[in-house]
Amino acid sequence: MFPPVAYFVRRVWGEPRAGLSLSTRLVADLGMAGDDGDEFMAAYAAEFGVDLDGFPALAVFGHEGMWPWQPPFAVVTLPVAGARWMLRRLLGRMRADSRDQADSRDQPGSRDQRPDVTLEDLAVWAARGRWAATDT
Repeated sequence: MFPPVAYFVRRVWGEPRAGLSLSTRLVADLGMAGDDGDEFMAAYAAEFGVDLDGFPALAVFGHEGMWPWQPPFAVVTLPVAGARWMLRRLLGRMRADSRDQADSRDQPGSRDQRPDVTLEDLAVWAARGRWAATDT
């Protein structure tokens, strides 16, 4: 079932530079988040006839947008984040930091321990016709 799933992902979402494989993750590798992830999974379920009843979309893809208190907080944090980014860029550390952030998802004890879905998971669910809680 992997080739039809990979074709679907390319058609609906696009393909990353690294290509698609069974281990490609929707959140970490393809950058799906919030409503985009929900919409992708709804299209996937319709395309392959997969029952996603109980699928933890919020746990996998997170929230969309901001909470009501975030805009005033952003007025303070965005200039600080921008200055921090500029300093890192000037010091040449931005590349190492982004690589560390990408790898931190896989490390035990990481702050971001949300489950992620792989293309292998999608292929198995498509063949089975349903999502199972033990898979994520």
